[in-house]
Amino acid sequence: MVPRAPVLSLATALLMAAPLVGITGATAAPDAPAATTASVSAHPAGQTAKSPKSCQVKNASAKPANRPPYVLKKHAYFGGYSLGDGASSSDVAGSFQVYENKACRPIDIAHAYVNWSKNFPPDPYTAQAAQQGKIILLSWTGTDTVTMKSGQVDSRIAEIADQVKAFHYPVLFEYRWEMDIPNNSREVHTPADYIAAWDRVHKIFQQQHVRNASFVWCPSDWGFAQGTAQKYYPGNSEVDWV
Repeated sequence: MVPRAPVLSLATALLMAAPLVGITGATAAPDAPAATTASVSAHPAGQTAKSPKSCQVKNASAKPANRPPYVLKKHAYFGGYSLGDGASSSDVAGSFQVYENKACRPIDIAHAYVNWSKNFPPDPYTAQAAQQGKIILLSWTGTDTVTMKSGQVDSRIAEIADQVKAFHYPVLFEYRWEMDIPNNSREVHTPADYIAAWDRVHKIFQQQHVRNASFVWCPSDWGFAQGTAQKYYPGNSEVDWV
């Protein structure tokens, strides 16, 4: 059985639209402000599909909030990441606006990727998305798990923790996604190495008093199918979202 985190789960799918984006949704637990969701249904047999409508979506402004993302009781978060090959950060920001206009609603989660040596936020558009009330899903690569668990790079882990803390907006922090796929084995090594590195990252975030982040564990669907992803699970006490 796949371990279940104490809070909720994230699921990712793809929606073919212009531009192409990833859709991130979450099911929920305790009380929190409700969010609306978008749905798609087929038109009845014999009827011609109507041309999709387009809207001019205006994003609200949000004040800084030093808290983790809310858990929704009855609704789902609706979000994405631009998949444009070689797109600049400004292109990504623009594609979000185009997509929101096509969906006729703002997205709730904006996905950002940051590798080991880069800072957070990676560009001004990530901060802009947070200021519009979007939750930032931060996927952070980390580095070699053996090096991370040894304590040799604690200062760098503390640095990224401080950057997330100083962001002052809710963040879903996703350390080393798809840790279970063969392509990542040279840096991830064994499940025990990965869990030890996760433990160290989680501990340092606590030591740095990061209050606005929740931890996301994101293995591959391939790993679940093969029965290998479960071996990398750090435990309910250190995972907030799956």
